[in-house]
Formats: sequence, C-alpha cells, structure tokens
Amino acid sequence: MIQKYDPEWFEAALNAMPELVLIKGPDSHLLWANHSFLGYYGMTQNQLKEMIDAPHSDPDDTLQYVKDDLAVVQSGQPLDIPQEAVTDAKGDCRFYHTIKAPIFEDGKVVRIVSVSRLIDNTTIVKRDIDYKDAKTFVAPIRALSTSFPNPMLMVDSRKRVISSSPLWKAYFGDPTLTSDRVFDDVHADLDHISAFLDDCLSQKTTKEGVVHQVGPDGKARVFSARTSPWTYKDGSLGGATIIATDITKFFEQTAELNEANEELMQFSYRASHDLKGPLSTAKGLAKFISMDIKAGDNDVAISNAGKIETLMAQLEKTVLSFLSLARADNLDTPVEAIDLHKTIEGIRAGLRHQIRSSGVRVQTDLRVRDVFAQGARIGQILENLISNGVKYHDPEKTEKLVRVSSGYSADGKVQLTVEDNGCGVPAHATERIFDSFSRFHEDSEGTGLGLAIVKKHVEALRGQVAVHRAGLGTMFVVTLPQSEIPMEKAG
Repeated sequence: MIQKYDPEWFEAALNAMPELVLIKGPDSHLLWANHSFLGYYGMTQNQLKEMIDAPHSDPDDTLQYVKDDLAVVQSGQPLDIPQEAVTDAKGDCRFYHTIKAPIFEDGKVVRIVSVSRLIDNTTIVKRDIDYKDAKTFVAPIRALSTSFPNPMLMVDSRKRVISSSPLWKAYFGDPTLTSDRVFDDVHADLDHISAFLDDCLSQKTTKEGVVHQVGPDGKARVFSARTSPWTYKDGSLGGATIIATDITKFFEQTAELNEANEELMQFSYRASHDLKGPLSTAKGLAKFISMDIKAGDNDVAISNAGKIETLMAQLEKTVLSFLSLARADNLDTPVEAIDLHKTIEGIRAGLRHQIRSSGVRVQTDLRVRDVFAQGARIGQILENLISNGVKYHDPEKTEKLVRVSSGYSADGKVQLTVEDNGCGVPAHATERIFDSFSRFHEDSEGTGLGLAIVKKHVEALRGQVAVHRAGLGTMFVVTLPQSEIPMEKAG
C-alpha cells in the first residue's frame, strides 16, 4: 500500500533540512522558503511573497540569480551551480553549492525549486572574505563612475562592464547600456580601445590613445582615451577604467597652429626670394657703375644707376606690402562710421596717375553710404581691389571700367562689390586667389600679396570675401556685419 502524505508533511520535512530550500515562480518571484532560508535572510513567509530578492542582497548577485532562473525555465533542465554568493540578513556573504530544478505542469515549467548547501572549505572561506572585500572596494568606484563628469567606463578583468557614466553612454555607448555585458560585444566599433584594454589587463599598465567620435549633437569630436588598471587590496587585478577627455578644441588649435607654421615657412621662403632678387641685381649693377666710372663710361653708369633706382622702388613696394600684411592682423583702430564715397574719392586721388595712364573709368553706385567698421581696414580693402581692377584692365577694350557698389545682403549685412571688365582670373585660380604670393598673369608686377591682405582685413572685420568671374572680368564681393556704436563716436 502506497503511503500518501499531505502538504504539511512535506513542508515539515523541508523545514527540517539545514540546506536553504526555495521555490520560485518562472518569473523569479519568491513563493516559499524553508526555515533555514527564512532564518538566513531574516524574513517571514509573508515578507517573502512576490519579491525577487531581499533588499539587503547585492544587486549583482540578484541579477545572476535571475539569469540562472531564466536558464532553467528556457532549457527545462536542472542547473548545478558549484559556487553561488548569498548574502544574509546581516550583510555577510557566504558561498553555497546550489542546484536549481524545474517543476512542470502540463509540459511547462511553472516553478523552480532551489536547494543550497553551505560550502565548508578553507579555500572557499578565504575566497568568501576576498569577495566581500572586493565588493566593498568596488562600490565607491562604481558610485564615482555613475556621476563622473567625463565619459568613463569601468570593466572587470574579463572585460565585463561594471558601470559607466552618463557621458560615456551619450558619446560611446547606448542609453540602455547595462552591467555585466562584455566590452567587445557592446563596443565592436571601438576595436583600438579594446586593444588598449587587452594590453592594460595583460600588462597592468596604463594605455592612452586618440579616439574620433560623433557626439549626440551630430558634431565630430576628438577624445583622449586613458585606460588604467585597478587592483584589489591584495594587489590582484580587478579590471580597468577608461576615462575619455574631450580634446577637440586642442586638436583643432594644433591643426591650425601647424597650418599657420606651414604658411609662415612658405611666406619666409617667398619673402626672402622676392627680397634677394632685387638686392642681388642692385649689388651687381653697383659694381658695374664703379667699373664704368673708372673706364669713363658715365652714360652707362647713369643708366645702371637708373636701373638701381627702379629696383629700389620695387623693393620698397615689396617691403611695404609685407608690412601691410603683418599689420592686417594687429591693426587696432576704433569702429566708426565710414563714408564710402569719401573713402573711394581718396583712393581715386591716390591712383590718379594709374587711372589716367590706363584709361580706366572708376564708377560708383552706393546704395549704402555709411559703413560701421575700422576705417583703415575698409580703406585698404577697397584700395587693393580697385587698384587690381585698374592694373589688370583689358587694353583691347574701348571702354575700361571698374565699378564699386554697395548694398545690403538678404540677412541685413553690408555688401561691397568691386567689378571690372578686365583680363579676368583663370578658372583654375579662383581657389588660390587669396593665397600669399599668388600671381596669375605672367606679365604682372607686384608681390602677389594684395588679395591676401584683403582677406586678412575682411576676416578681422568678421566678414567674408568671395571672387566671381563676371563675363571676361572679375567681381569681388565683400560681406560685412555691422557693429552697433553710439552715433557720437561715428563723427
């Protein structure tokens, strides 16, 4: 005859066991526990119901319990866990050997029974102590990383994510990034940082490298990523932290500095070339003059002296151009109301000889007469553009024109336009036209610095300058924002 036992009999039997016995639902909620489990956790059956784990338990351990439960539900097979960390009501953690088994109804897993036996082993006890020390050690670092002002990520020795700062998730990860995921799975696109991590963990050394990343605002940024190992109290490796520092501005400034240095080297080379040529020629002519005078060839000596005078005049223009270019960066004059008509008339008077000899007519169409800016800069911008129009006129044309006009752009900025019907600019040259020493006509005189000076003055006024090929001539358009100044300062 088969003996039948009621539920109270089974409950009494389970309560008599020293092992921790627990029954869970398939969703990991706690349903029932024996006396050993309730005593260990310091809870009653009523308190136990509908919880997943006790409030005092370690969140990492709880997460692992849920993962193990899910494995049993999905596989329908028992799970043998040789070592499982379980925290008691006092916060002390011990290691248990746990077996979890599925309970079926109608072919489906409806509950999970878990039996845990304390591991009584000196090595395990030592590991238990180390485990608690590690948890205590890691906790403040984890708290720091979650509120760190830089992008920061913390991983363990197996490259599993422990925690991350909000900025790390924003720039490198995913807002849903959770703990216990492997770095290489989460950041497959950061293989160079993964390599730093490998070196850091294998050699226990700090590694640093540059990372280019697009931020949440869509802008490209440059970070310096520093990977450093962290260790437990006993010196054993715990894992690594990655701290990224935004160096975009420094990176851009370095690139600008390198570009400026390259421009300075090119300028020095071209300047020395343009100065050395006339000086060498003048030196040779001076020597010939001395020989001509000794030989009594005064007419030849006078001719060579005239050539030296011409060379020195050209050299003076070159030096003045260099000075103008240098001053364009540091010109410090007040912002005032500039009368464009008076400014252009002054330029016309200064170019009187060139205008008369070339037959060029300078016209004006000033819909905007007053411009608020630095007068010296406006003067040099217009003088260079007008003199270029006069210099590069087309001698074959009956009517040679340079037209200066002013007006407003669609966004309310002042536009100054200087247009001519001269020789024009080759199509391939428009991209380099504002570079220093740019010359695009074989028979042109000058240093090739005029338009470079124009660009520097325009940029100093926070404006833009562009060149357009207008028919067979050239058109320069200068767009300038307007500064607000008191009218009494405008004069």
